[in-house]
Amino acid sequence: MKKLLSSIVLVCLVLLGALPAQAETPAPRPLTEANIKKLEAGGQIVQVTSEGGNRGEVVGVVNAPTAQVWRLLMNYDDFIRWFPDQKESKTVSRQGNTSVLQGVVDLPWPFTNRSFRIRDTNVTKTVGGETHYHNGWTYVPDSGNIVDTTGFFYVSPFKGDPNRSVVRIVIKADFGIPVPDFVLNWGSRRMFPRIIEAIRRASPKPKPTASDSGLPG
Repeated sequence: MKKLLSSIVLVCLVLLGALPAQAETPAPRPLTEANIKKLEAGGQIVQVTSEGGNRGEVVGVVNAPTAQVWRLLMNYDDFIRWFPDQKESKTVSRQGNTSVLQGVVDLPWPFTNRSFRIRDTNVTKTVGGETHYHNGWTYVPDSGNIVDTTGFFYVSPFKGDPNRSVVRIVIKADFGIPVPDFVLNWGSRRMFPRIIEAIRRASPKPKPTASDSGLPG
């Protein structure tokens, strides 16, 4: 599932500092009532920190079916067309549900572009009668100019509606250099929200129904 990391890393790398990237188990984010209201209003949940593992996370709702959103995220070769600041996205190899992906992302001054290869595995599973999709990636050692990265995408129905998707992106990265606060602030205010917005723009739009058009069903 090539899609996932190259882009993801792109921003994440920016955010993260110089600690080992400890992989997390892919899972949906537990949502409070306040979280749900924020997501329903089109808002996003963003957390970026350099403490305890250099971690960035964003959660947002996309008004498109989960299967279609996942298909978009799996098409890594197309990331260069729509994913923010993606300069290269290529599938190097694929075996079953595991792919090796290669990417280059454009980072803000004073950083130089970051290149990498990641090994990405995607999973489709049933949870409580719903279809959930996720992947998880790890860095291919010495494949680029970063030290390490791990992370995942998780796509599931929003409030049980398979035509609306809640997307969770978690990224950990080690640039091998200290990352100043202004970069962390940039990541939380600009970069991570741009990922969700880009997914929304690139996802297929729901087809209008007869009730939407005012025509008899």
